[in-house]
Amino acid sequence: MKKALSSAIVGIVLAVFLPVSSAKAVQQEITVPDASFEDHVLAEGGYVDIGTAGYTGAWESVSGDAWVDYGYWRADGWPEDLYAHSGNNKAYPYEDYIYQILDETFIEGGTYTLSVWAGQPWVGYASDWRLYLTTEDYTNELIETSGTAGLDWEQISLEYTATAAAHGKKIGIKIWSNEEVSFDDVTLTSLVDPTAPDVDAGDDMITWSGRIVQLDPNVVNNDTAEPQGTLTYLWTAEPDGIGDPNLDVEITSADTENPSVTITKAVLSGNVTVITMTLAVTLEGKDPVIDTMTIRVYDNSCLAAIDLGLALFDPTDIDGDCITNFTDFALMVVTWLGDYSLTEPAAK
Repeated sequence: MKKALSSAIVGIVLAVFLPVSSAKAVQQEITVPDASFEDHVLAEGGYVDIGTAGYTGAWESVSGDAWVDYGYWRADGWPEDLYAHSGNNKAYPYEDYIYQILDETFIEGGTYTLSVWAGQPWVGYASDWRLYLTTEDYTNELIETSGTAGLDWEQISLEYTATAAAHGKKIGIKIWSNEEVSFDDVTLTSLVDPTAPDVDAGDDMITWSGRIVQLDPNVVNNDTAEPQGTLTYLWTAEPDGIGDPNLDVEITSADTENPSVTITKAVLSGNVTVITMTLAVTLEGKDPVIDTMTIRVYDNSCLAAIDLGLALFDPTDIDGDCITNFTDFALMVVTWLGDYSLTEPAAK
């Protein structure tokens, strides 16, 4: 909703328009595939191990000691077993982790709430649980909460505010139990400022020493104010070459959206230098949104072409500089008619 300000002065209406946006963070539910463990259809009393060829759900198991069941323990003579919190099925990670990686990605500054129902059906068994949010690498744990399950279903949750380091990475959900804890009905919600700009620093690049690289980010201003708020830009490099006599990094117009950068290596050692370029975009009055890209800097264009797989093997390119010319011919002439074959038998 936009706010309008007007004032009446001696019968004259003075309309004053302010660039004010009342947009607030919007909470939305993120779809978690097989959130209730119902994708795999089971007969009552049945179960299936997660991670096996017979399992058809979205979850993965780390060590293979996790399964989904439909009243398996009741059918096996344990009437205390919990009924599923909803539907028929529930999950058991037995001293194991179950996880899945979503297609959705973290947005810096967004608040993410992960919840799951947990319960223990029997007294006298280990009942510890852990709940995590990760990136697409399920071992990269961004936040963890833990506790002990009660003898009935209870909802457990954690809340995480995405950092710049997590921005753009896929969202991972991970659950652990040390023995007899059941899980059901996983939900994930996000609270994100819809006016925050979308920032993509651009594709990673390959170049060579002294060559100008034109940066090509993709930035969208989502501000809903009228007139729209102004975005400011700041590019930085790491390493930036300051204090390093062997590296010079020059960003032309670092406070613009599409600057260029020239990276020069004073010593051509044959090694690649990797520069991380960080773009911070700020909507006035808001926190910056950050994204990064990398530039791999080689000594020359030939080594850069080799890295891209464009330099084909050519036996006439004797000095390996990606071009056949008189230098190669001169090297060949030096050994022209050289004959290293034996003239008579020799002892080995």
